[in-house]
Amino acid sequence: MLVSSFLLFTVYISPQTLDTAKSINVGDTIPRFTALDGQGETFDSASLNGHLVLIKFFRAHWCPYCVGELRRLEELRAEFDRRGVQVITVSTDWPEEIAADRHLHGLQARMLSDPQLVVTDAFGLRNTAITSGPPNDDAEALPVPATLLLDRNGKVLWMDISEDYQRRSDPSVVLAAMQQYFDTL
Repeated sequence: MLVSSFLLFTVYISPQTLDTAKSINVGDTIPRFTALDGQGETFDSASLNGHLVLIKFFRAHWCPYCVGELRRLEELRAEFDRRGVQVITVSTDWPEEIAADRHLHGLQARMLSDPQLVVTDAFGLRNTAITSGPPNDDAEALPVPATLLLDRNGKVLWMDISEDYQRRSDPSVVLAAMQQYFDTL
């Protein structure tokens, strides 16, 4: 029992790896994609054209680090609204999980379901290390937590990729990036 608990804990906290040769970079235009949102409705990324955008890739609502980060991002609500920023999230949660668990953080965002990692892979943000989710999660892998700021044409202006999924940037880092990149457009 002790060995199995240790192995489960080891997988749960395993490191993450990103294939940087495949990942999106600053200066790239995001790929077009569709995904279901938390209401089960289809979202098309083309609807982002003409808007400033923050896209947040996170693991899932079962991840306490993710929920904490989303709660902290909501602290920037007035800053998002002042700039007209569309906030989008992408996780491995199914639409039903998003609908049931979004109250945990209160982030006002269009939350997209990506359990098969189609969107995550289009951005090249799949964690290529051992899957580090809880035992009841059916995702084959997880995204590396990342925050992207996009201009009105879908070009990546700034990225913050968490090297350690347990450590996330403070909202002040995102605010400074918005001030630097969005306030000059």
